[in-house]
Amino acid sequence: MARSADKKDDWCTPPKLWKFGLDVFGVEQYALDPAANRRATVPAIESCYGPEDAAGQCGLSCDWFSLAGHGPIWLNHPWGADRRGTSKSEIWIGKAVMEARRGCRIIALSPVKIETGWWQDLIATADGIAFIRHRPKFVNPDTGTTAQTGWSAAALSLWSPDRLDRDRFHREAGARNWWSIVGRWRR
Repeated sequence: MARSADKKDDWCTPPKLWKFGLDVFGVEQYALDPAANRRATVPAIESCYGPEDAAGQCGLSCDWFSLAGHGPIWLNHPWGADRRGTSKSEIWIGKAVMEARRGCRIIALSPVKIETGWWQDLIATADGIAFIRHRPKFVNPDTGTTAQTGWSAAALSLWSPDRLDRDRFHREAGARNWWSIVGRWRR
């Protein structure tokens, strides 16, 4: 979820971005959206809404593999910093990397911040990264209108043990005229 000049970080994902993930995974819905908001339009069987969730399903503390199994996971985490100034991207990407090591199939939308440790960890572990042309226009959950939220460029990252997912990721990125790179630097 992007953060804007008005300090909101609950902007919804533009459908064309989450639809990219559905095309990559060859499904009609995700098994899990661990960083959803109540008005998200991402089709997911399971959603986690954060610490305020009455069911106690905070995406940072729940077990993604238990909720999704080998099903696909969409992650558009809150961007910005928490009250202590810690990058929310660092926290969420760290969780995604940990869950990917357990076998989860994840596509994550995040800001491109190549100078940060968390971005370098993402680069070192992801199976693919697609750089989105133009800054995405996120959906305001209060009005339904779209706007650029003022953040940096954005990228979609893939973690998947499935070669077919990796091949489709690069093919779908190319079809959208996005620049994609193969990750993990060992292929």
